[in-house]
Amino acid sequence: MPRIDFKKINEKVSPITILFVALSILTIFVFLFFLILPDHKSIKKIQQDIKSASADIQVINEKFLPVYAKAKKFEVIKFEPRFPIPNRKNMDRKNLSTLPDLFQKLALEHNLKLSNKDLDPGFLNTEAKKIPMFLELYGNLQNFRSYLIAIIALPFFDSFEKININLMDNTIKKFSVDLKINIK
Repeated sequence: MPRIDFKKINEKVSPITILFVALSILTIFVFLFFLILPDHKSIKKIQQDIKSASADIQVINEKFLPVYAKAKKFEVIKFEPRFPIPNRKNMDRKNLSTLPDLFQKLALEHNLKLSNKDLDPGFLNTEAKKIPMFLELYGNLQNFRSYLIAIIALPFFDSFEKININLMDNTIKKFSVDLKINIK
């Protein structure tokens, strides 16, 4: 193996060249240091963000995935109303006088006392297709519930506008109902 004679190389290479090579190497290291180190820090920051996001996703999966699964089950279930909703028909204006007696009969069937049953006769002079009615009853809340269901089952019922429930004493409650009836 040939021997390298450093003295000859030293004589051929000037100190300026050595300084230039040293500065070049130093410049390369500085550039690498300032390019790679920030990227390395940035990579660590990204890794921490990924870990944080993974933890958040895990929490979301633990909390919301069961709820989502239950919601998906409800999507398959077909809705069948519990209460029969009849085909809606308009009541003839001639038969409106029978309404107070009908609501009185329904109240008695549901163990309620009907104290006020006002039909607004002013609407009869108009071409309105719906007539408002006010009912005031006394009784038990469960009986009132079944009474409302019976009213909904009437073919000429349109809608409840307002329902008020007031406590009279421990067992008896006062109920007020504003409703609308479809008329011809």
